[in-house]
Amino acid sequence: MKIFLRREGGQLPTYCPQGMIEINELPPEEARLVTEALQPEKLRGISEPRTQIPEGFKYYIRLQRDDGSFEEFQVQEQQLEPKSQEALHLLMKRIQQSLRDS
Repeated sequence: MKIFLRREGGQLPTYCPQGMIEINELPPEEARLVTEALQPEKLRGISEPRTQIPEGFKYYIRLQRDDGSFEEFQVQEQQLEPKSQEALHLLMKRIQQSLRDS
């Protein structure tokens, strides 16, 4: 599975890091956390709040399965459970590192 991720908002709203992560390239414990925390069932039904949190992050998430099918989600960080937030932070850290390395 691949995860395409883009983050917007925060204290630097013009900085919008984005990238793609292959789940099978993550260490096993990270892959397990991401797979469990970002299940489509947990992301479905979360709608954007009517009021934006000024320094909060908004994530655009696209989960692409090995068969090519995909689901897309837009969520505010504060709407997610702590495990899902942790998974997004881990993925964003990896994306930002790969952007610095390139």
